[in-house]
Amino acid sequence: PSSRPLGPMAVGVVGVAALLVVVHVGAVVGAANAGAPLPFVTPAVSRARPRLGSPRPGRRVPRPDGAAGSGAIASTAVAARRAPIYDFRADAEGAVAKFERIDDVIMGGMSKSALVVSGASDGAAALASWRGLVRTEGGGFCGQRTRPFDKPLDLSGFDGLYISCALASDADAARRVWKLSLRMEESRGEVIYQAQYIPPVGTPEVVYVPFSAFRLVRGPIAVPGAPSISNTSAVFQIGFTCSKFIIDTHMTQLEDFRNGTFQLDIGEIG
Repeated sequence: PSSRPLGPMAVGVVGVAALLVVVHVGAVVGAANAGAPLPFVTPAVSRARPRLGSPRPGRRVPRPDGAAGSGAIASTAVAARRAPIYDFRADAEGAVAKFERIDDVIMGGMSKSALVVSGASDGAAALASWRGLVRTEGGGFCGQRTRPFDKPLDLSGFDGLYISCALASDADAARRVWKLSLRMEESRGEVIYQAQYIPPVGTPEVVYVPFSAFRLVRGPIAVPGAPSISNTSAVFQIGFTCSKFIIDTHMTQLEDFRNGTFQLDIGEIG
């Protein structure tokens, strides 16, 4: 696919030329294998425009039941292509302005976060820094989501989302629950699709999550028996969350959750 903006953003998707093992979080083209979802593969890094980071092998995201695997998986594959939905390096201020916070203050909590432009002032490439404070009293999550789209995104040619990011505040990525969100209907309620991932620490890398890993949730609770995403021709919102709650069919908190501040640096979402 072209890397030009799709709809109101600079959307990213990955087209696979050769593949090995499933990986990280991202939107991936499935046209080459219409009969089944494509495995995620390591995208090729363009020499014309340096990427924020390149994928690395990694561990599976833990499921609520403790078993391995919920979508984000290690890969050593070759030659994929991606197109960003939001490219914070190309237009950080414009991309950041398309998001709004959705922290636990909406339910009486005390957590707060902000998505800000970072890096450009000291000569480094511009990117977005998501900075927040998670407090478990009364809530336990911070989030950002896109403002209403002029029209929904058609991602029907793709297999998932990706985020190029790094946890910059500390090394405790696994002591928080990180989620990507998709809203598949026009309402602004709390019923959305979410998938967990674990961001890299320190060095930015690309993380992919297949659409098949997303589960329908109401708040932090997975809806039992709900179907997986079957139609991505109309996506009404994209978001991301840092939470104490694991995606499960009952209210489940992450053991040893790390309260306090965090900073996630983001180069692209696509």
